[in-house]
Amino acid sequence: MSKKLENVTVQLTGGLGNQLFQLAVGFFVAGETPLKLEQDLGQPRRNINGDPDITSFSLPSQVELEPARSPSRFISKVLNYSLRRSAQQNAYGSNILRLGASLLLSIYRASPVSLMGARGLGFCNLEVKDRNPYLLGYFQSYKWLYEPQVLHKMRSIRAIECDEISIFRSLALKESPLGFI
Repeated sequence: MSKKLENVTVQLTGGLGNQLFQLAVGFFVAGETPLKLEQDLGQPRRNINGDPDITSFSLPSQVELEPARSPSRFISKVLNYSLRRSAQQNAYGSNILRLGASLLLSIYRASPVSLMGARGLGFCNLEVKDRNPYLLGYFQSYKWLYEPQVLHKMRSIRAIECDEISIFRSLALKESPLGFI
């Protein structure tokens, strides 16, 4: 990456698995740059507290959850269309769509961003061309973890202790579970 990154933002969408992939690609692109998680535009699945599922885990200090806002219906529609297009292979051939969505996002966020969409559902090479990339897509691939820093950060994530986890943890000590929390 030739330019020093200022901000990296990931639009959270889908369930916990998708949110973990999105976090991994955010770490991949951000390096040590602060990583912001956008919760309003992608309609991520939420936990009992009304926060995205990923917030049920202790995340590295580099990660910040953007405060909840109410986007306009038009911006939501444009970004949801962009998200659907990003799930298709070679969908980001349309520079007009990407530039238009980047402009709308910049206005909505009151700071310049450059939309970077996934290409398909698996791994895609990402070329960061701007200081403020905004990552949109599912990014479903284990290959993001090939970067040692990404793997280290993902392994540092732990579930925040709650009553349910404590119950299962004590039960696991008494029984022979297939997996252990």
